[in-house]
Amino acid sequence: MGDPRPVTPRLLPASTAVRHTFPRDTHDGAAVRSALLSLVVQLALRLRRRGQAARAVTLALRFADGAGWEKTRRLPEPSAHEDDLRTGA
Repeated sequence: MGDPRPVTPRLLPASTAVRHTFPRDTHDGAAVRSALLSLVVQLALRLRRRGQAARAVTLALRFADGAGWEKTRRLPEPSAHEDDLRTGA
């Protein structure tokens, strides 16, 4: 006999994250920009697949010594487009 309770779909999480870890400390600005752009594309694709849009983008960095830095930027309007997310990042 099956469970008689109705199935209630779960809401999608209110936030999502994409991450990139460099294999070693890097000072290569082009590699960092390339990784950031790749993350923006991944994030936009995930949002579109979920039918969601971002209201803000947070960039968090963790350095080799364990220190961190974080900055959040609100978007002018909710979006799941790469150009808007890239501008925010």
